[in-house]
Amino acid sequence: MSTDLTPAATSKLAITSEQTTFTSQQIAGLVELGIDQATAGEIAMFFHQCVRTGLDPFVSRSTSCPVGTPGSAARSTGRRPGSTATD
Repeated sequence: MSTDLTPAATSKLAITSEQTTFTSQQIAGLVELGIDQATAGEIAMFFHQCVRTGLDPFVSRSTSCPVGTPGSAARSTGRRPGSTATD
């Protein structure tokens, strides 16, 4: 059995380490997500934040903690499951 790790296929939307700004394909994807009113400066700041934090703007975060899993209520409401608004 081989222990070599094969890198996962990357999409054309993936941010690469060589990039200094979003590609035209990435901008098109971001426009579909609703940034069509953003300024060039805002887009540049967003790119910097993505690179700095490792954020992939094309991955849905809503599936990372499905409703009903332990802790999901605390994240969505700020309260522990089973607590009341006065706790």
